[in-house]
Amino acid sequence: MAAPDRLVASARSSRRPELDALRAFAMLLGIALHGAMAYFPAAWPVQDSQQLAGFGTFVSAIHGFRMQLFFMLAGFFTAMNWRRKGLPELVKNRFQRVFIPCMLGLVTVIPLLHWVAARVTEPSTSIRREYRAGDELNKPDTQFKVTPLSWASLQGDLDMAERLVESGADVNGRNGDGSTPLHSAAFLGQEELVRYLLSKGADPILRDANGGSPSDSARADAATTQFLISYLRLPPRPQSQIQAGRDQLLPLLPKSDRPSVVTAHPPPGPREAYHAFLVAGPLSRLITTNVFDHLWFLWDLSILVALFALWAKTGERKYFQASERFREWVITPRRYLWLIPATLIPHLLMGMFGYSFGPDTATGWIPPPHLLAYYGIFFFFGVAYFVADDSSSQLGRHGYLTVPFALLVVFPMALFTQPINRPLSDFLQICYAWLMITGGIGLCRGVFANENPGIRYVSDASYWMYLIHLPLIMALQSIMTPVPLVAPVKFSVLMLFSLTLLLASYQLLVKNTLVGVVLNGRRTPKA
Repeated sequence: MAAPDRLVASARSSRRPELDALRAFAMLLGIALHGAMAYFPAAWPVQDSQQLAGFGTFVSAIHGFRMQLFFMLAGFFTAMNWRRKGLPELVKNRFQRVFIPCMLGLVTVIPLLHWVAARVTEPSTSIRREYRAGDELNKPDTQFKVTPLSWASLQGDLDMAERLVESGADVNGRNGDGSTPLHSAAFLGQEELVRYLLSKGADPILRDANGGSPSDSARADAATTQFLISYLRLPPRPQSQIQAGRDQLLPLLPKSDRPSVVTAHPPPGPREAYHAFLVAGPLSRLITTNVFDHLWFLWDLSILVALFALWAKTGERKYFQASERFREWVITPRRYLWLIPATLIPHLLMGMFGYSFGPDTATGWIPPPHLLAYYGIFFFFGVAYFVADDSSSQLGRHGYLTVPFALLVVFPMALFTQPINRPLSDFLQICYAWLMITGGIGLCRGVFANENPGIRYVSDASYWMYLIHLPLIMALQSIMTPVPLVAPVKFSVLMLFSLTLLLASYQLLVKNTLVGVVLNGRRTPKA
């Protein structure tokens, strides 16, 4: 049998139940990741009073491989559906199951998420947590080292600033870098906040740790301004609007006697130039403005499927001749010799939207090029894995060793080296992702070798559950905030309740309805 014919037969004869299970696992891990965000210091709408730093490590461990795994599996099943049904049917299938849910989510799930988020949080994560604490009004948060009053000043929230000052917040309280709320308000052109803080005794000549005054902060360049907005995860604002506010407030502040403090910068390198293009270039609003929230992966997947369709249209038979040499470079450990260097190139550009472990998250209309290339490598490796026809189950066959090694050795090393040697950490993060993906395939192959109705049910349900989980998770996090339980117990209860409700909603509202057909396709009963 010729290689393409063998692939057609393979696509028709097997659903790869272990990969179905792994895909469901990736979706459910996403729910756990978002559930944990309230229990460690993070830029998240709900911050519980009971926190544990270990949840930050838990989130990093998941984020370091989960979406990469999803895109790899998406590539595999895209190739499988193409060989089984042909290109027109594949495009129709992905349009129905990926693009339509993405567009419908923009007018249903995303507005609901924003409505819930606006009611469970104050204007800033740190403001909410510290304001509730009462006796810690002047204490900077643990992640960004910014005081509650400075958060209010950055966001231009006059009402919150007034509440904090009336409750005893120090208008000259210092952030981690020595700056004050007046620095923060001036930096983002919050003219109304500058007037209010000055009326309450804010000192306009206090300097930060670098010797900069509030007037200096109001003269920061566009690249620095937009970088810090993204780093602090503040709502995007056009530079023209910020500059207009700065022009109005500068006459209120003493003139700077250090014109070179903020305005003089060394010539930008390639990374800095690329960052400036993302956050201040002509396409910056389409790149940085939040549109999709947690549904961004559907938009990115739609783009990758379109690229696959163009590729398949031009090279159907040429690229699907799986030679033994090709198979060796995909299903044997030799794959790491090209996968790791290829993936490392875009990974070296991560961190464009804030300091984080693993890949960036971008939710705008235009995915950043480095991020689309990064996930594209995982997607097209999934395609290559299908082409390689791993009938001998070589990929990940030592998963019982590689997964513990990745979790207990590679991941801690990557986390430890990130602040002191970023290139080495990037290399280790790539190794961690690929080891977890291939090892996970091997582990699931051993456990879910045969199709199981229960696993198939969870696999189908997990798609719906992930699409709608975020508003529910945030609401439950907010409800549980005053409950006097330790963070691990709260998290466990949160997951139990949320997964139960999500599964019930799938059974009652989706499984046997048109929504279920859109998300999972029509199910043909077995003979």
